[in-house]
Amino acid sequence: MKDLNQSYNETLKIGQSHRDVFDWPDALAVLKKAQEELLELKEAIEVKRRKDIFEETSDLVFTIVQCLRHLDIDLKNSLDFANEKFNLRFKKMNELIATDQKELGKLTLNEAESYWTKSKKATQNQLSEILNSTLDSTLNSTLNSTLE
Repeated sequence: MKDLNQSYNETLKIGQSHRDVFDWPDALAVLKKAQEELLELKEAIEVKRRKDIFEETSDLVFTIVQCLRHLDIDLKNSLDFANEKFNLRFKKMNELIATDQKELGKLTLNEAESYWTKSKKATQNQLSEILNSTLDSTLNSTLNSTLE
């Protein structure tokens, strides 16, 4: 069985090797296809067919990777940033909840959403700095590999 990195690289290769004859013209066209795949996934979930859910999820992931390819965004960097963003916001959310002497597990969904919204605002500047740093290092890495 392949590891995630092998599967990701194969997905990129498929998109790159067929781009002259069978590819979306740009990222917006890929997003349109992703919307179609998302609707198909929603339908599969609604009828609760596990096999179809797996197939449609696979199609959606493949399409998103192709969108990343069109935008020249590395999946690992994107996931690393998304994880860091979530963890930072979740930590801040828990701090806000503790300040109010409450417990996350005892909040309603609406209350938890309210704290999440507050944590997004509270971490906005820090995340902007992290994003800029991530983009700078990605750009430098791309430039260095191009120059080699």
